[in-house]
Amino acid sequence: MSTNGRELVKAGFAASSVEADQIVNFLKENQIAAYAQGGVMGIYEGISSSGYQILVGEEDLKRAKELLDGYAPIRTFSFESGTAIPKPNRTLNRIILILIIVVIALPLILILIETMA
Repeated sequence: MSTNGRELVKAGFAASSVEADQIVNFLKENQIAAYAQGGVMGIYEGISSSGYQILVGEEDLKRAKELLDGYAPIRTFSFESGTAIPKPNRTLNRIILILIIVVIALPLILILIETMA
């Protein structure tokens, strides 16, 4: 990819747009022009399921990689296994199920009994 006569090359990768913004800002603070490019879904949904490529000018690639080697953005979500997933509130689920039965099923049963009589 090129822009304004400069060839852009991939210097890194970010899992989310927030992480990509952090990396781009970090590179800009170190006088390296950078750009984050997401996948096609980023256009429609605002997020890219395939992550974001961090692009820099070809002449800045070596320095950008050196800077990014020691840089860790704040993770905004994780694909790692073993991450804690909150357990559902079983009591609340049972209460909701009972309410659904009372509101929907009970009137139907009463209508059915009335039509059979």
